[in-house]
Amino acid sequence: GQFFTSLKASKLIVDILQIPDSATVLDSSCGTGRLAWHLKNKKLFTGIEFEKKAFEIAKRVLPDSLIINDSLINHDIRDSFDYVLINPPFSLQLKSMLGNFKFISYGGGILSHIAALEQAVRAVKYRGFVAAILPSNIWALESSRVFHRWLQENADEIARIRLPKETFVNTEWETTLFIFQKEGGYYRRDEKREPFIRKLDSYSEAHKLIDDFNQTDFYGLVKEYASECCS
Repeated sequence: GQFFTSLKASKLIVDILQIPDSATVLDSSCGTGRLAWHLKNKKLFTGIEFEKKAFEIAKRVLPDSLIINDSLINHDIRDSFDYVLINPPFSLQLKSMLGNFKFISYGGGILSHIAALEQAVRAVKYRGFVAAILPSNIWALESSRVFHRWLQENADEIARIRLPKETFVNTEWETTLFIFQKEGGYYRRDEKREPFIRKLDSYSEAHKLIDDFNQTDFYGLVKEYASECCS
C-alpha cells in the first residue's frame, strides 16, 4: 500500500530550503499532494501520479496546481524546475522502451526509486535543489550502488536528516531526508564537502535542527539560490 508523506516532513523541507512563492516545483510521484501542502504558491506546482484514486484526491486538494495522471517513467524533463521534492515508491519495477533513463535495463525495466531520483536530478535546474525522502539504508543496497556514483557526479549532497519514526506510522522502515544541489554547466564544485547530518527524534525539535543548519555554509547556498532562482 501507499505510505502517505507526513505533513510535518513536507513543512521541514520547505522551511530548510526556504522555497519562495515564485519557485516552480515538481513532485513526480505526488500521491495525494502532501509534499506540496506547505508551498506558498501552489499554482507553480506540478505533480505526476499514476494511481487513479490518489490522483483524484490531489486534483481536489490542489485545484490550482497542474496534476497529471501518468507514470513518471513517461516524462523526460530536463533543467526545468527550481526545486524537485519526492517521496518515491520504493523498489517497484517500472518499464519503458522510450530510452529516456540512463539506468534502464536492456529489457526496459528500472526500479521506481532510481527512476524518480534520476528524473529529479535531470529535471531540476543547475544549482537547484532536490529533496528526497528515502529508506535510510538505500546506498548500502546493491541495486543502488552504481546509480549512487552517478548521483555523486551530478549533485552535491548537502543534508542527510534521519526522520522521526512518526513520519510513516504503518512501517518500521527508517527513513531519511536527503537534500542535493545539482551541479553542471558553469556550476561545479571542485571539492565535495561532508553534508549536514542529523537525526531528528521528533518534529517538535525541527526548529532547533533548522537553526543548526542555518549556521552552516550550506545555508548560504540555499538562501542565495532562493533569492536568485525565481526573481
